[in-house]
This record gives sequence, C-alpha cells and structure tokens, in this order.
Amino acid sequence: MINNKKVIAVLPAYNAAKTLEITYNEIDFNIVDEVILVDDRSRDNTVEVAKQLGIRHIVVHEQNKGYGGNQKSCYNKALELGADIVIMLHPDYQYTPKLIPAMASLLGSGLYHVVLGSRILGKGALAGGMPLIKYISNRGLTLIQNILMNAKLSEYHTGYRAFTREVLEAVNYNANSDNFVFDNQMLAQIWYEGYEIAEITCPTKYFDDASSINLKNSTIYAMGVLKTSVQFRLQKWGLMNFGYLKKKAEHTPDLKKIFTSLLIPIILFLVAFIWKYNHIGMRDICLDEPFSIFHAQDSVLNILKLPTKNEANPPLFMLILHFWIKLFGIGAHSVRVLPILFNALTTVFIYLTGRRFFNFWSGLTASLFFIFSTYHFFFGADTRTYSMISLATASSLYCLLSLQQKPEKTRYMMGLIISNLVLVYGHYDVMPVDPK
Repeated sequence: MINNKKVIAVLPAYNAAKTLEITYNEIDFNIVDEVILVDDRSRDNTVEVAKQLGIRHIVVHEQNKGYGGNQKSCYNKALELGADIVIMLHPDYQYTPKLIPAMASLLGSGLYHVVLGSRILGKGALAGGMPLIKYISNRGLTLIQNILMNAKLSEYHTGYRAFTREVLEAVNYNANSDNFVFDNQMLAQIWYEGYEIAEITCPTKYFDDASSINLKNSTIYAMGVLKTSVQFRLQKWGLMNFGYLKKKAEHTPDLKKIFTSLLIPIILFLVAFIWKYNHIGMRDICLDEPFSIFHAQDSVLNILKLPTKNEANPPLFMLILHFWIKLFGIGAHSVRVLPILFNALTTVFIYLTGRRFFNFWSGLTASLFFIFSTYHFFFGADTRTYSMISLATASSLYCLLSLQQKPEKTRYMMGLIISNLVLVYGHYDVMPVDPK
C-alpha cells in the first residue's frame, strides 16, 4: 500500500522455478499488498515453488497462451482483486524487485500513470550482459518508434512495467496479440490515449537461467514492432483504423463478463430469499413481531413520536413497514417478506466484501454460512428491525473498506453515510424514554 493505494505485483511465469524464489524474496512487502503468479503451462515445477513460497493468487493456464496472453491474465486478475497500482515483474530475476518502491511511488503520487524500468538509461545495458546484437536492435527499433509515435523513450522493449488502474481500465489490452508484440501494442495504446510515461534506470542482468527469445521469434517481434508503430501513425493521421487502438468505450461491452460478474450475487440473493420464504410459515408471529406490526399500522406522525413514548428503538423500520403493509397487506407472509428481502441483500454484500478483499471462495463461503446458519434462518424472517440492521452493517463495512482503497470514489462515501444513518436511526435510540 502506498498513499492508500493497493499495490499488486504480477509475475508472468514460464519455466521460472529456478529463479522464482530469489525474485520473490526481494519484493518489498511494505509496499506490495498482493502477488499474482500466472503460469503459462510451464514444463518445470514453477507452480509448486510458488505454492511453497506462499503466493496466494496463482493462475495456471491449461494451454500455453504466449507472453501477451499471460499478461492479459495478470492484469485481469489484478483488477479483479482491486489493484490501484499493478507492477509487472518477470520472475526470471532479469529485473530487480528492489525498484518496486520507486516505481510505485511515481504512480502513487499521481505524477504518472505508467512507469518503465529502462535498461538503456545509463551505461549498464552492455555491462550487465545484454548481447551486442540485441543492444543495437533495441536502439534502432526505439529510434524508429520514437519518430513514428512522436515520443522520446529510451526503450520500448523492457519487460519491467508499472501501471495505474486508470490506464488498465482505459486501454483495451485484451484486444492485443498473445505474442511478444503485446508489450509494444500496449505502449501504443497508452500513447494513443494521451498518457505520459516515466522511465527509471534499471540494472541489466543476463545469465543462463534468465528467459530469452530465439532468433526466429526475435525477427517476428521486430516486424511486429514496426507494424505497430506504422499502424499508430496511420491512425493518428486518420488514414486507417485499427481495433486495438480504439478506446474501450468504442468497443461493444463484454456482455458475457458483465453477466458472469452479476450472476453469482443474483444467485445468492435468490437462494437466500427462496430458502427463507419457503419456510416462512414454520412458526406464528411471535416475540416482538406483534409490537412492530402494531406500531407500523399507526399514522406516520405517531410512528415518528415513538422514541418519546414507550419504544426505545427509532422508528425507521416501522415507517418502512407502515408503507409495506399499505401495499401488500398485514398477513404473516406479507409482513415477513420485507425482512427476508433485507436478509437476502445482506447476503450479497457479504459475498461482495469477501470477493473483493480476499477472494471468490472467501466471499462465497461466508455468504453461504450466512444463508444456512440456524440463527439467521430463524431470525432473518422476523418482522423486526434486525434484518435491516444486518443489511446496513454489511453495506457499511463494504463501503468503508472500499473507501480506504479508493478515497476518490464518492459513491462509497455516500454509501457509507447512508448505511450509518440507517444504523443510527434503526436501533437503540439514545433519547430518554418518557416514564409517563
């Protein structure tokens, strides 16, 4: 965490078992909140090493998707976990993790939205073992790219990159190639969107266990780089259009992804509602329910006066129940549907909180416990204020934690204020009760 922004390091891995541990151990966990490793069908025991190191978020591709496909999985998972800053770190130890605090600081301060670790700045590229042919190719391609993109980077070909959430949500990186040219297409997208890119000097490390592409793939990559640069210039001039350079807003919404993200909350809501509604008549109206129903039938003015009479609880629930009864009647089933709705919505907030701040299974497990626990089974359908209070508590917690991650999001602040007002005006008034 830096400046209240969640930092996630993503490790696109392929046969990285020998170097993963040394890379992971140099990560500064005073800055980095989560680590994601995406294994692109490695032929060694990369996944087993990752588990031994305690990496919580491991994504394993069933088929090799390529370097670009690996990065797509990295960024998608990081956004899913609520990252504000995402730093891509190769687990082959070619780039030092010790630069993470500096890169995160540049993004966390709001000065830039993209930071590259450049091997060319300074004089360390050749000294660090970069082959001369690669150095010459790097410099030549970068010169052409700078001319075509009207930019001034020292290199476009580093694999050490950091992005803010804003950038990852703005560019359509999922439309890019699954091959090595993904990196350059993404930089072209970032330039096209008008973002500035910062660079910091990065030491170069070339050794036997560091990953490298062969001559054939290097040639394909070089052709892809030139093609991307020409496409960028043609689209800037308005002569041609290329899909991956369009803004996300210009693309058809991913309805499948939207549907999937909403499907689980909807299912949980329906399961909670149907489960409790199906047992709604197991017992008669009892305990304090008659008092809530009795007061709810009074006039609105008299309900508002309840705290000054013989009712210690503020009248918010009775007010809502008052209008509910007018719409749906006073039968036992009718009056108990309202708290069941509150209870089902509480289930959704419990799931969302667990999914966002832990993982999918934490959210699902907690919400299922809430649905099927004996306590909530019996009291979740009671015509009393408790289901409303549970909903306000769950939504308040979700909004508070979300606000800590994203203090600029006003919707979380509004949600927190409304939830807390409901809590204050929903149970246990502090006003003295008139003994008369």
